[in-house]
Amino acid sequence: MLNEALDAIESVLEGLDVGGEQSRQFAEEIKLLRQVIGHPETMSENSDESQRRKMPKQIWVAAVTHKGSVIHAVAVNDKVKAVEALVAYFKAEEGYRGPAELPGLCSWMPEHDPCLGIELFPGTLDLG
Repeated sequence: MLNEALDAIESVLEGLDVGGEQSRQFAEEIKLLRQVIGHPETMSENSDESQRRKMPKQIWVAAVTHKGSVIHAVAVNDKVKAVEALVAYFKAEEGYRGPAELPGLCSWMPEHDPCLGIELFPGTLDLG
């Protein structure tokens, strides 16, 4: 069952990672998922794949909401990258020009659009 799930995830990743704009948009997510499922490109030669997959993986989820609905989300492997992803989104999509840190972004958002929100939380991905 687990192998079938991993094969399905790998198939989806191959479909997404075909080049072009969509692949560039999801490059970080594709890379993270390949690392999490133990893709051969990210494994050392001496690691035991079954043991690696049994270990829960720490991820951080960063989401942008508008009136409570998620309009953008990323999953990355640490909090700093999650904040960087939020700042990058707001700079590209909302015209944010402030400091690349959470307090500055949080004080700017209500002035820019009070309907926008941020969700930032840790999670565990367990493939075991």
